[in-house]
Amino acid sequence: MPLEEQDRRLWNAERIAEGCSLVEHALRTRRFGPYALQAAVAAVHAEASRAQDTDWAQPGFATFFERCRYQHPPFVYSLYVP
Repeated sequence: MPLEEQDRRLWNAERIAEGCSLVEHALRTRRFGPYALQAAVAAVHAEASRAQDTDWAQPGFATFFERCRYQHPPFVYSLYVP
């Protein structure tokens, strides 16, 4: 189901906060792989209260997205390029 069709009120805020914290820790190590990059992109989406409120301009977001596309170029990434 696309993010814009999901009811974010049903999302578990505690788990999202925990996931965002884990992503931040992983990225600070500077030794992270493709799953951490994907998690970083997902975290930016999860932190927005609505799909249209996703902070595309957040520092580093475009870099994470591009690294995901470069390291693992599945088609789905190219569908959501901002």
